Amino acid sequence: MTIKRWLSMACLAVLGALMLTFILWAFFKAEVMMFVMLYIKAFGGQPNPIPIDGHFSKFSLLVMSFDARELPLKAFISHYSQCSSVGEIVVVWNKGDPPLPQLFDSHVPVRVRVEPVNSMNNRFKPDPELKHRGVLLLDDDILMSCADIEFGFAKWRQHPERITGFYARLLEGDVPNYRCTHCEMHTYSMGHYNIVLAGASFLDSSLVFQAYSAPENKPGREYVDQVFNCDDLLVNYLMASQLGRDSQHAQWVRPHKRVDVGRLTSTRLSGAHDVEPVRHQCTEDFAALFGNPMKNRSYPLDFMGLRRPVCLGYLGCMYI
Repeated sequence: MTIKRWLSMACLAVLGALMLTFILWAFFKAEVMMFVMLYIKAFGGQPNPIPIDGHFSKFSLLVMSFDARELPLKAFISHYSQCSSVGEIVVVWNKGDPPLPQLFDSHVPVRVRVEPVNSMNNRFKPDPELKHRGVLLLDDDILMSCADIEFGFAKWRQHPERITGFYARLLEGDVPNYRCTHCEMHTYSMGHYNIVLAGASFLDSSLVFQAYSAPENKPGREYVDQVFNCDDLLVNYLMASQLGRDSQHAQWVRPHKRVDVGRLTSTRLSGAHDVEPVRHQCTEDFAALFGNPMKNRSYPLDFMGLRRPVCLGYLGCMYI
């Protein structure tokens, strides 16, 4: 058997295992999440911290969740608390009875911040108790290796004014068009992006949270509450508008291992899966609010010489 054939069979075996994982997810969410975590840990590389200008740093990991997702959240915290540069984990609790922080298996302090109103805006609220300026916003159904987290943190520290993350999107035209069958696949095919989704991104909490919560952004926040979506788009429009066209507001980082294990569960943060029409309307309305700062503005995708992800339609694109 040739090496090429052996590698092809190994890749098919991995894909088969992941497909089985997704099928089982609907029945055993926490257990399946642990299975995927073991795979990511085994093949995700060494999670060593990366110095910038000879210095190391820490960041706060902020995750938004609610009662229907408590079991996967425990697996999430167990995994990410082991990443070297995570200094604390803040759980923004949007709905239901909050869990006790001491119930989590964590290598770092965990704080549960209970919100009085269930809102997608909550993850951008100023929080005077945050221990670190750098914040990683991360959805509780996204799994990546600690090595990728460390690399993304290092890239953000080089340009802390940017939103630096692992999910890129391209908004095209005037008015901007978000209407695409598979938005991530479309972005890769075009080779450029101008949006980084906030659900897996590093940012400067003092800069972004202050701008997002400012009185002049009240119409944007009210819009997000009305549609219960698009907060990740709003923050990109906001920062692109504030930084101006001479500054890059978003930076995409190519992950080595990234799996969205929430694709087969109905308990997603922003509701139903079919939100494309809603998000398309968001791009139009945000363009009206901010004067369309995305027009003729895009940045080239840098795959760092590595292959593109495996994209499987509804299951999205996976770096495996």
